[in-house]
Amino acid sequence: MVFSDLFFIFAFIPSFALLYLIASFIDRKANASTITPYNRTKNWVLVMFYAWGEPVYVFLMLFSVLVNYIAGRIIDRTTSQRRLALTIGLVCNILILGVFKYLGFFASILSDIGISISLPTLALPIGIS
Repeated sequence: MVFSDLFFIFAFIPSFALLYLIASFIDRKANASTITPYNRTKNWVLVMFYAWGEPVYVFLMLFSVLVNYIAGRIIDRTTSQRRLALTIGLVCNILILGVFKYLGFFASILSDIGISISLPTLALPIGIS
């Protein structure tokens, strides 16, 4: 989806903002009796926003969130595995970034120096940078 498209500006963004405000109201009502606030409804609205732009990459985003969440929990709870968890989290994020942003660049360099390789055409996920 192009962010300067009239449908995006005048239909999608206002409806998303309205849904997000409704989700915030729902979360506030659900959190009235708890000490720790939860934003489950707002998070699902954000996932739907992301899925509208590139539905193919929702699972990639969820995988990245899961890896970073697990790495963060390990870093928070243990002292012996902190460096390993940080390294695994960073490597996963850099690999995802490298595949989607720089694979075509490196393939074109290899093609320019004479190594026959097909140039991949991957659509960039929203917010990859």
